[in-house]
Amino acid sequence: DAVDQQATVYVNGAEVAKHYGGYLPFEVDITDHLTDGENTLEVLIIDNLSTEVAYGKQRRDRGGMWYTPISGIWQALWLEAVPENYIRDIKMTPSLDSVRFKIDGGADEKIITLKDGKQYRFEGDEFELKVDDPHLWTPEDPYLYEFTLESGEDKIESYFALRTVGTAKIGGKSYITLNEKPYFFHGLL
Repeated sequence: DAVDQQATVYVNGAEVAKHYGGYLPFEVDITDHLTDGENTLEVLIIDNLSTEVAYGKQRRDRGGMWYTPISGIWQALWLEAVPENYIRDIKMTPSLDSVRFKIDGGADEKIITLKDGKQYRFEGDEFELKVDDPHLWTPEDPYLYEFTLESGEDKIESYFALRTVGTAKIGGKSYITLNEKPYFFHGLL
């Protein structure tokens, strides 16, 4: 999902990919580089604190608002077998009573199954799931809707929350809102 800052991926000693940048995910299909039996996967990371790429609040000498440099794999790294036509990405956009799914990849027919057993079948890459009696997410009650998404031979598990974040003017003052109500956000970085 992210490395800081330059990554080179090797499979069985052969270079299979390079990635440059500290915040963006990348993926590599290593199928053609695998052999029967044991294989070796190596990820080499180099961070020279180049100002040509976003590097956050890091510098060689800490102090003030600057942090000691941290490099390497800093987001999840995983290896998984997937079918030829797999779900590459899923984007969920919540509201107070529904969630819109935008799915990249997979077969045309898809099935979403909520943890309570309710199933929703649809075709294509977009679907809006309306939720009866919605349970809204808040920091005090961080409720998540767990689900599975099936598409052809692929099946993934994930979750979503129903909530909105916005702004509103109340009494001439602007407020950050959570679920359309003013909310005091404490400790934001």
